Amino acid sequence: MATAPAPKSVLRFGVFELDSATGEVRKNGIFLKLHPQPAKVLLLLASRANQLVTREEIKEALWGQDTFVDFEQGLNSCIRQIRGVLADDPDNPRFVQTVPRKGYRFIAPVASGNGIAGAASTVTVPQAALRSTLLSRRLLLFASVMAVVLAALAAIYFVQRRASETRSTVKIMLAVLPFQNYSPDAERDYLADGLTEEMITQLGSLQPERLGVIARTSAMKYKDTRVAVDQIGKELGVDYVLEGTSERANPSVGSQL
Repeated sequence: MATAPAPKSVLRFGVFELDSATGEVRKNGIFLKLHPQPAKVLLLLASRANQLVTREEIKEALWGQDTFVDFEQGLNSCIRQIRGVLADDPDNPRFVQTVPRKGYRFIAPVASGNGIAGAASTVTVPQAALRSTLLSRRLLLFASVMAVVLAALAAIYFVQRRASETRSTVKIMLAVLPFQNYSPDAERDYLADGLTEEMITQLGSLQPERLGVIARTSAMKYKDTRVAVDQIGKELGVDYVLEGTSERANPSVGSQL
């Protein structure tokens, strides 16, 4: 079972305070901006100070076992944000220590309203709240992926029609660029990455003998870059490039030659 501090407690480490009820982080009383998902990861790690928290435990507690977004990238992003807020050096950590191929350990002493948080002072996360959070995320992902599936079908129909018009027997190559998160909530980056991966999977499985889709790893290097779409197409050697955006309401997809 996942562990975290009891509700309404404040964890203190160094000059920082973490409110477990709100996820707010303060330094010497000054509020620091940390998005909700990284705050949950920090809360989980700090509540188990000096213990190894495996990546699988973090996934189960905060992402859910049946998640289909890119968990690894999402967690890595959370850890980077945590280290940025705490001014923590990954090579010489004061707070979050990476345990290679296993997980993370919060190595700073952590004081709470009940004393020092550590190996003997972990408590269970309220499971009702955890289930509610996971359910909301899954519903959002399900609705978004359904929209992506429809967009994928429309895209493949467009590509096939163009191919039939030219009577081409050459396999068409397609690249799906990383979805851009246009939402004001940076936490939704995990959703944009999940939509990108789902689009690649859907298109790649429709007619592989007619349509080739560039691997996700090749396309992801263009995330947050300003390279022109036509230049990306040339560099990847593809006939078509699909761009996508993720906004608060709905995802959208566009295509360029």
